[in-house]
Amino acid sequence: MINHKLKLCLKELNESAIWLQIIKRSHLLKPTQMTNIIQECNELSRIINASITTTRRRNH
Repeated sequence: MINHKLKLCLKELNESAIWLQIIKRSHLLKPTQMTNIIQECNELSRIINASITTTRRRNH
């Protein structure tokens, strides 16, 4: 159950990353603002991915 929710969270983060790239290319926000937001999204993705890996190991 937890692993499923983490995977859903990762999927949403990946979708957010795509939209952030679209926003960055459209120049709706300053490049420095977008860089920080995209970096945060990437960091969250790595954290969630590590949590999925840990959960998978513990369940097997």
